[in-house]
Amino acid sequence: MLPALESKVFNAPLPPIEDEEETLAPFHRALLALIRGERKEPIRIAMYGDSNMTQDGISGGARRVLQTKFGDSGHGYVALGRAWPWYLHMDVRHGPDERAWTSFSTSTHPPADHILGFANMAFENKHAGAKTWVETAVEDAPIGKTASRFRLYYLERKRSGGFYVTLDGEKREEVSANAAETHAREVIYDAKDAHHRFELTATSDKPVRVFGVALERNAPGIVVDSLGTGALNYEQMTRVESETRNDLLLARKYDLVIFHLGANIFGPGEAVTSGWTKAVIDAHRRAVPNVPVILLSPSDIDHKKGDVAGDGSARDDKHSDKRIVALVSQLRRAAKSSNSAYWDFWSAMGGEMSMLALRKKGLASTDLIHFVRPSAILMGERFAHALVASTEAYAAKHPACSR
Repeated sequence: MLPALESKVFNAPLPPIEDEEETLAPFHRALLALIRGERKEPIRIAMYGDSNMTQDGISGGARRVLQTKFGDSGHGYVALGRAWPWYLHMDVRHGPDERAWTSFSTSTHPPADHILGFANMAFENKHAGAKTWVETAVEDAPIGKTASRFRLYYLERKRSGGFYVTLDGEKREEVSANAAETHAREVIYDAKDAHHRFELTATSDKPVRVFGVALERNAPGIVVDSLGTGALNYEQMTRVESETRNDLLLARKYDLVIFHLGANIFGPGEAVTSGWTKAVIDAHRRAVPNVPVILLSPSDIDHKKGDVAGDGSARDDKHSDKRIVALVSQLRRAAKSSNSAYWDFWSAMGGEMSMLALRKKGLASTDLIHFVRPSAILMGERFAHALVASTEAYAAKHPACSR
């Protein structure tokens, strides 16, 4: 049984995932195979988002529900740096020496070469000895306490430096990232299923570009990669260099890709919005053919009296940002035209003026744009309930898949 759906903070009806063409069928079949005990590999889910995802609240809430129900296959991907001070994952510990690394992201500080892997962030050491680390969760965490496999992602190219990896203080390998051609690489380090600390140290003053590390377990279950990037939108994702992104998307082999964007995509009109979303979805499906996709509508944005709208007019405190309301419908149509599923996140949190309602409860920031972590976790739980309900509905319609 799933935990009871919280109804005091969000008392709006839970909308179903919209998928008339059953585009999520491969994911549903994979989850049903996991339930039957036939699938031994983790089911990997990617959750892209903007600043509301950078603290892993929405993705973390979904992860806790899905792993408690279907099995903990590891925390998943964690960036090996902090492009913003508030980048922080739940149920895992991590921390670079921020003074020793240069951060890049597609939205706020892109590199000239646009090589950012699949998570829209990358990091380069400023000098030899620069360190960064990731550690499994403490004992009282609900999930994420152990890992048995560390999947490291970095860039190999000309005039690159190198690094060495330690696991629990023991040196495992020294890697040179210098190569004649440019490729994004995955290196896997196995260990017994236990608490671990993974550390990476640059070996020279030559910069080496690293992306992140995924913590997994050799056990059936769910992995949720939280891929939040501050100020991210669909258009910015089209700028990322595709070959190296494809290298890493192929390595991750996602069973489901989720996009929760829109708050930073104001004003371009439906044709452009649809074009950007299609370009991003097509890019992921070129790397992982036919991967199921869910587009989520953006979260609500409200404005205090006196704020200025995008059209220059003054706002009152009685309406949500009209551009967000328009995007709810635009992205629904974009999902349908791109053969993807859709979930109305905006309605799930209460729709019109719902961010202001959260603020009055102390569960949104004063900018009336951002969740605080407790409300973000609750929204992640709501999405997980909708996702499981979607699989249950598919199983009821196709009973042979449940046997």
